[in-house]
Amino acid sequence: MVKRASWWLVKIHRSYTVEEVSRLLGVSKATVWRWIKNGLVAIQDRKPALISGANLIDFLKSRSRPKQKCALDECYCFTCKSPRKIAFGEAEIDCKNSNIPNMLGLCSICSSLMFKRISKSKLSEISTVLRLTFKQGDEPISNRPPPCLNDHLQQEQDQ
Repeated sequence: MVKRASWWLVKIHRSYTVEEVSRLLGVSKATVWRWIKNGLVAIQDRKPALISGANLIDFLKSRSRPKQKCALDECYCFTCKSPRKIAFGEAEIDCKNSNIPNMLGLCSICSSLMFKRISKSKLSEISTVLRLTFKQGDEPISNRPPPCLNDHLQQEQDQ
């Protein structure tokens, strides 16, 4: 899995050496030198080479991918790493853990399970695009039969 460097660890008004950037972001020194070769602005006329925090943040932000928005009938598939349509046009709504329902569906490409949090106000819009089934919650304890007390064991010993 590819690790992305965390730009929020970098301080804007600080200058870093290649070794400090390497330690801070958890990448090798060769990676930092490759970044410099590929456009990261650094002061290289003296030793050690210095990299401005603001320049480093701009470089790391420019490398990050833009956020991907999902349509109503799509969920983000972590296996495919992109928004995908829900297979067969069927999804399940699970409301039991919170006030915000979860929509569950299968990826139309790889058939892995996908989840998406949705607002209750969007349920009517989603139901026009997908067939929704609502997951049934567990039956309340008050409606269940009383537990078995195993009192027949005591009766067997008395005989």
